[in-house]
Amino acid sequence: SFLDAATMVREAAVDLVGKFILHRAELIDKYYEMLLLRILDTGVSVRKRVIKILKDICLGFPDYPRIPDICVKMIRRINDEEGIRKLVMDVFQNMWFQPMSERRRSAKEEHLLVTKAENITDVVVACHDTGLEWFEQLLQTLFKPKEDKDDATKVNKESNRQLVLSCQQIVDCLMERVLKSEETTIREMDATAGSSHRIVACLTTTFLFAKSRPQLLVNHVQTLQPYLNVRCQTQGDYQIISNVARTLELTVPLIEHPSEIFLSQLEEASMKLILLHDKTVVSACLSCLGSVVNNVTRNFTLIRDCFKKYFGHLVSYKKVHEKDPEDSRLPKATPFFRRSLFTVGLLLKHFDFGLEELYAGLEWGSETKAAVFEAIYYFMDHEDLAIQSATLQALGSICIRHYEFMMDERLKQRYIQILTATADKNTLARIQRDTAQCLQVLNNIETYLVEEELRMMKLDKNWKDYAEKENLKEMGDVNSGMASTVIQIFLQSILDSFIHPSVQVRHAALKVIQLILGQGLVHPVQIVPYLICMSTDNEQRVSHTADKELQDIEKKYQIGRASCRERV
Repeated sequence: SFLDAATMVREAAVDLVGKFILHRAELIDKYYEMLLLRILDTGVSVRKRVIKILKDICLGFPDYPRIPDICVKMIRRINDEEGIRKLVMDVFQNMWFQPMSERRRSAKEEHLLVTKAENITDVVVACHDTGLEWFEQLLQTLFKPKEDKDDATKVNKESNRQLVLSCQQIVDCLMERVLKSEETTIREMDATAGSSHRIVACLTTTFLFAKSRPQLLVNHVQTLQPYLNVRCQTQGDYQIISNVARTLELTVPLIEHPSEIFLSQLEEASMKLILLHDKTVVSACLSCLGSVVNNVTRNFTLIRDCFKKYFGHLVSYKKVHEKDPEDSRLPKATPFFRRSLFTVGLLLKHFDFGLEELYAGLEWGSETKAAVFEAIYYFMDHEDLAIQSATLQALGSICIRHYEFMMDERLKQRYIQILTATADKNTLARIQRDTAQCLQVLNNIETYLVEEELRMMKLDKNWKDYAEKENLKEMGDVNSGMASTVIQIFLQSILDSFIHPSVQVRHAALKVIQLILGQGLVHPVQIVPYLICMSTDNEQRVSHTADKELQDIEKKYQIGRASCRERV
């Protein structure tokens, strides 16, 4: 009956089995796989029924070992049609985000809270390989203020209080109970924190909560900061440092009157990690320093010293290479040069070197950012393809804050040339180079659009402060106009880059197109023919996403396949 042609029969069969197993727990394992397959059923009512049964299993048997797997399967329906999306939200709100009593909790309630917190971390572990976007999206949607049903004109700015309280209890439990019990186990085994999947998952989960609502972690920054000093021996250790640095980046600016000792220890630990570790850690720690120094400490001397160290090496390497590209000193200096390239790019991303506070005392003065661009652009013609790619990445970082460099004729033409290059099919190395560079350019444009949108949202959020000083409308028009201008220049090249043999390039191009459409930077009529082409892609993630975009355009603009054919 589970495979019957009639949707109503399948739904009735699923409902009957669901009621049966909820009365006899030992039968859950027997019918588990069969039920789980029906969560992908073509009938919406069948999918809803399965989700309701899975919710009842989670609530009725909180110690059932497969709960994390069940939660992962349900979270993945977050992008399903509206009815199922709403059901998934309700399921998780009832299952995870119902607060416990604040005072005199019973032992049973304490156990239930710890079980809930551990289930969430298990779900994060289970989602890690396939991506955490679903969980992140779930939190963001839950925290989104609800519309007032009685008054549609009233704008709610606050999230549901019960939800916030519940999340605070979960975060507190993760930090005070789960984390500490795991630390004890680690000490007894004389291992590093990264060897514990639970600690890694715990700190990843707290970072995801911080991304949606950083206030939840404000009281725990003192607990988090020592994790920046863990010994890096496993991949888990690096992951811990990255997640903690990014969590502190979001939470430290929210602390009222933070301790100077704490801030100085944070700056010192971050700088040490920047000097010693790999790209992921350097990126996370510089982002953290950007938040702390720009918003709290204003310790620009630290940033200048770091900049001098790395940019000084980059300039020296350039001078030697200009004199003699075959100089025997260059190979030995190359590893530190590549670190310098990456770090200087990020420094210009996170700090505004157009400010006198930053460039004061530097030999390039107010021309510092221009000097950096010229020095780095020189390596776009380097004979080593790996250095060319690293240079592209560094230029992408610089252009996030200083979009005017994207308008530089040399870089503009280079981007267009890379995006529209037709690979020489006889040379594998050439194909690989073109693919890597095309991916990097698309990634640069994607990151610029994401960061620009975040910046505009931040300006919009603080509009009262700006309204007194400047004309907010004009300021907004200029900034959105720049993003629109950048995209108008590169749009045709981005669309052309989709016709590429590499699925990674096609997917990257589609992600950029999604952002362009989402931000309303251009009218979609010129993009529709390419989306129709994308909807026929062999790769499901590309074709399904393109289909969804076409449906959204059709709803919003009444432009779709039929109207596109008419225009053609």
